[in-house]
Amino acid sequence: FFLSFQRIPSHYLSSNKHDNKFIMTRISPSSVLSLLFLAPFSFTHLIQRTHSFSPHSSSPLTIPSHALFHPIQSSTRRVILSPTLGKATCHPRLPLRRRFQFVASMAMRANGSNQEEKIPGRGKGKAEKIKIAVIGGGAAGLASARACLRANQLLSQSSKLQNNDDERDDDENDMLEVTIFESRRSFGGIWRYDDASDEGKRMKTKDRPMYRNLRTNLPKELMAFREFPWILDDNDFGDVVNKGGDTGSGHKSPPPPPSYVTHRQVADYLDKYAKHFGIEKYVRFGCRVTQLTVLTEDENKKVEEMTTAVDEKKEGSNHGEMQSTPSFYSCWPSISLEWTTVTYEHVNGNDPTPRMQTHRETFHHALICNGHYSLPSFPPIPGLRNFSGRILHAIEYDDPLDFKGQTVVCIGARASGADIAKEIGGVAAEVFLSDSGCERWEEFGTKGENVVKRVPRTSWIDDEGGVHFSSSASSGEDDDGSTQKKQEWVVKNVDTLIFCSGYDYDFPFINKMSNLELSFPSGERRVQPLYEQLWHAQYPSVSFIGLPHSVVPFPLFELQANAVVSQLLLQSSSLSSSSLTEKETEGLIESQVVPLPSLQERMEKARLDATSGGPESPGRVQDTHFLGSHQWDYCLKMAKIGGVYDESMENYIATNKALYDRSGKERKQILPGKKDKYRETRFQRDDKNQTYRIIYSEMEEEKSTVS
Repeated sequence: FFLSFQRIPSHYLSSNKHDNKFIMTRISPSSVLSLLFLAPFSFTHLIQRTHSFSPHSSSPLTIPSHALFHPIQSSTRRVILSPTLGKATCHPRLPLRRRFQFVASMAMRANGSNQEEKIPGRGKGKAEKIKIAVIGGGAAGLASARACLRANQLLSQSSKLQNNDDERDDDENDMLEVTIFESRRSFGGIWRYDDASDEGKRMKTKDRPMYRNLRTNLPKELMAFREFPWILDDNDFGDVVNKGGDTGSGHKSPPPPPSYVTHRQVADYLDKYAKHFGIEKYVRFGCRVTQLTVLTEDENKKVEEMTTAVDEKKEGSNHGEMQSTPSFYSCWPSISLEWTTVTYEHVNGNDPTPRMQTHRETFHHALICNGHYSLPSFPPIPGLRNFSGRILHAIEYDDPLDFKGQTVVCIGARASGADIAKEIGGVAAEVFLSDSGCERWEEFGTKGENVVKRVPRTSWIDDEGGVHFSSSASSGEDDDGSTQKKQEWVVKNVDTLIFCSGYDYDFPFINKMSNLELSFPSGERRVQPLYEQLWHAQYPSVSFIGLPHSVVPFPLFELQANAVVSQLLLQSSSLSSSSLTEKETEGLIESQVVPLPSLQERMEKARLDATSGGPESPGRVQDTHFLGSHQWDYCLKMAKIGGVYDESMENYIATNKALYDRSGKERKQILPGKKDKYRETRFQRDDKNQTYRIIYSEMEEEKSTVS
């Protein structure tokens, strides 16, 4: 292996097996051909450390083996080392012909040649576009697009440094060509609230889980994307209760910004995020993806031939034998997408007539970001047909006034169930929050003070419509030490059942015609085969952003998307390091992009994950993608796979954990139906110390008053 610099001799790296380092020594240009006959050895680590040296120094430069592929700082010229040609990384295991091509390329650079490289399938001096489809324009889709644009910025910076080129057309030369397919006319996903009270919408079934009074149950300091802090405008403060302090002069100090924000503020934050990073122009609105197909080997060859022919025609280049070099298309299979658009035509002055059109395009990679809050899950309840009242799912809930004076049962007591029960409790006659983790009938406060009662799981419905709740067969011991027996309670004259029972994963564009083995049965909440809950284990050119649940979503999306893009660039052999910025690489020591393992290893890991029942013991199939307190290890793993792991990232994730634990602890102290005082807490991050500062806490003030 060797490095070369303009106007100085080439350099040769020889291996020292005793200290596992590579020593750089000066040799004559004629000796460079010895590179072609080095003993086979491979480099599995990508460097994240900057080294400085003078090419005129007589002493050799020692570079650790893990630091092989990092930008090297020369006293004569800054060089970004990218030992690649075409689509294959140049190392001694390459065929002899490929080594000659690499040597010839580097020799031209060392001799100061201005001739541009002709890379197969790329055109004269230009990188072939890697086309990426992002399905879904919600938070996960925006984070995925941003990861692609961030990688393009890195490549642009590297190109300027290598070519001394300060002018660049971003759209023309961007290596990653990203397209976001959004079925609606605006992005934001589930955070884009549709007011069901608007004219013409009242009779339409609500198909998003957002409801009018929703506030997040995670603080914004925790929810925000890492590179885009959440700053609220002054006019945002009116949506929530704010607390101001006395300055001592009789005037109230400005209220601290709320930490728990409304869905409108989240949607506004996503709008600002997209605008700040210029993501809007990559979104195709009104495009509903209907079919995803993995191309066969023959179809991939046709795509490759067509692309090469187009590039040759555009540039008038003749690549000769180099055209036979395996390209990106033969590494991971390409993806064909079909989608529909609807246009409206006016015929003879009549009302506009909708006209549906179908489109098809091929991409190198598809990031599936369609979320998992669109297909309601209804657990089977014996006798449900006996219930004559209203049955709905939490996705349809919007206004608590719809349940005024009613007796309501909320089936499911996690985040949405608890919040909806509390809201309805302000106007309903009685609300029963059915919790599978509860073993007894629980009432809070005096009669009439709190209409929300917590009861065990809903077990069955009798012939008269009575709703029965049952404890488990073995529910521990009473206070006196006697064994509790299975108990059952019944509530009659229930007006409404609200299923707060979660959602199933749904990918309506993946089917038997997709050439993609993917299983996601209704009721299981399990998608397989997946490697690290992210890549399709067999075809990594298909990835799924945001499948894990019980997590902090936005930061997770960010890390997953970066990992996908980094692996895509690594696989394309167009870049030897990850999509890191200079700031992120500064001070790194052992961090590196961790390549995906072999197909066999990925499939075995996917099989084990799919049968594990999740990280908790004993597990169950519905918790396959549950993370909860295990999400921090997962985030660290994503950071390492994406090559962005360093001390600042570790501090960031540790601070997220501290905020998550504190928020969860306060939330659990709130009894069903009681005021959500935890949502009045204001936080401030302190990443350097892996902690936070509480600016204001109503719960802490109450404790102080009591004490």
